[in-house]
Amino acid sequence: MDSARAKETLLLYRPADTALADPEFQEALEQTQRDAELSAWYRQHRAFQDAVRAQFRQLPVPEALPARLLAIEKSANRFLLLPRSFWVGAAASLLLVGVVWSVWLGWPHERRFGLYRQRMARVALREYRMNILTNDLGAIREYLRQNNGLSDYVLTRRLERLPGFGAALLTWRGERVSMICFNNGSKDIYFFVINRNAVPDAPSSSTPQLEQVGKLMTASWTLGNKAYVLAAEADEAYLRRFF
Repeated sequence: MDSARAKETLLLYRPADTALADPEFQEALEQTQRDAELSAWYRQHRAFQDAVRAQFRQLPVPEALPARLLAIEKSANRFLLLPRSFWVGAAASLLLVGVVWSVWLGWPHERRFGLYRQRMARVALREYRMNILTNDLGAIREYLRQNNGLSDYVLTRRLERLPGFGAALLTWRGERVSMICFNNGSKDIYFFVINRNAVPDAPSSSTPQLEQVGKLMTASWTLGNKAYVLAAEADEAYLRRFF
């Protein structure tokens, strides 16, 4: 993992975040030991998150708020008669919580798809267990359907002509992912499917966007309610052959 990808990964750090036990975070942390500039940035990032959390904990709860909430629960009419000062205070509190929450979540929201694609590339490069081994694409789709995988994907015409190799049921941040593997002679091709709403910043077009991710060239696109990533240890020209 290079420093740019390590920084992208570490942006998801939150105080006491158990995700730091994730191998991807561990690899990113190891990169901070090799890159002094990245290490300095990470210390500042953690300090900022700690400061935000401390400020959030210091937000005072208005003394009258519990009593007023009980009054709301007892009577809708009394709720409507609450003084204007209550509404102003409540609106201000909600605004403050919204701001802090947006900071707390961090700003890599737009990078979620990049992290997803990076994780899938790592899956393709490491050893993994296939749930089904077959060159029959119909059998692969049926297996995924029967095992709660994503089976309503759409293959490009050229991918449909390739023999399958197998498939695996994966997850990413609690979302289901189907991985279908194709064999094209000496190269394996990996096809990942996830629901479109699981990665809000996925490419909005059905035209593939190509990007190198580590050793793999990837193509990403969306079609209907699915987001797709195609990956192979090859160059851009090779991957374009399947569109």
